[in-house]
Formats: sequence, structure tokens, C-alpha cells
Amino acid sequence: MRQAFFISAPMRTYAIGDIHGYLHKLQEVHAWIAEDRAQTSDMDAPFVHVGDYTALGPDVRGVLASLASYGVDAATGAEVLHAAARARPFSVTQGFGTAWG
Repeated sequence: MRQAFFISAPMRTYAIGDIHGYLHKLQEVHAWIAEDRAQTSDMDAPFVHVGDYTALGPDVRGVLASLASYGVDAATGAEVLHAAARARPFSVTQGFGTAWG
């Protein structure tokens, strides 16, 4: 089970969306985030992927494998938005996505 957490303002947070199967673009964004974290000395700043992972691009499998590689340290945008709306600690696994089978 993942640990409960929440993001409180003000905190630098990176949101990544509209990946659409373009692994090389996702990798570019992750490299930029790593560089920005280092330059700002904010290595704990979280990042979230907010959706549209597949569709148009040539490397859907690569994108999904890359996203899966973050394991327990990553949260999806829906999970973060849910937490922001509730403004309290939350579990990133309990009940999320169960309707999808």
C-alpha cells in the first residue's frame, strides 16, 4: 500500500500532460524538470502526469513503461486533484480506478 500524502501551497509542483505517445518529448520534459529542480535546489518538488498518455504518438508502449517506472513515488493528476479538493491527506491507491476493472 502506498503512503498517504498531500501537497500544500506554496510548493513548486510540475504538471505534465498531453503526452500522446511521444516518449522522446516526455523524456525531454523529465530532463528539464531534473535540471530545474537542481537549479532551484528544490529536489523534493513533486511532479504529476495529468493524462492523455496515449493516442497519436509512435511509442505508446514506451510512454506507459516510462510512467510505470516511477512506481510508488508518482501520483496521477486525478489523484492530486482529488486530494486538493479534499485538502487533507489521502491514499493514492484506495479505490482509485476500481471502476475500470
